[in-house]
Amino acid sequence: MKQFALVFLAAMFLIGCRNGESQRATNSNLETETNSSEAIPSSKNQDDGLTKEQTQRLDGRIPPKIREILNKAEEITISYNVDKDTMQLKVLMLETLPNADLKVSDPLKKQFLDSFYSDAASNSNGSACFSPRHRVNAKYKTETVELDICYECDNFFGKSSSENFGGGLDGQRKSSAVLDAIIEKYGTKIK
Repeated sequence: MKQFALVFLAAMFLIGCRNGESQRATNSNLETETNSSEAIPSSKNQDDGLTKEQTQRLDGRIPPKIREILNKAEEITISYNVDKDTMQLKVLMLETLPNADLKVSDPLKKQFLDSFYSDAASNSNGSACFSPRHRVNAKYKTETVELDICYECDNFFGKSSSENFGGGLDGQRKSSAVLDAIIEKYGTKIK
């Protein structure tokens, strides 16, 4: 019975990762077809249209104090690791030093954060793979936030000067489209 449970969990893990890869490929194909001179996708303000349950879910996944740091930071740094041969995003492990980053301030910062908050307010719990390819860092006064995002399994994990937080993201990945468009349009050269 234990072996069956392990096989079942392994299969679910692979299906979850494969679904994420398929969605990522679809998103990538759509982005390739769009004109790079188009504006970054917009999103609604984080508080517009959220139900009481969604607001509670958002507060549980990204506490208000963390959102305050992210919102009040003059800029956020989006870091990622790119394979120099294939130009594909590579997984960012805790010890990985990203080889590309991008400093983003308003209005792009607000567009990304609003879409990210909307994704985090969904009732999705994500899958189990957690292979983050994006890292977001913010600093406001003496407080810091580091956030790793995995759009393959729709999960994120963050830590701040005072607490850890995390949760699942909406499978629609609004914030992924915004983030990819920002990187495509304004990304820096690989270090």
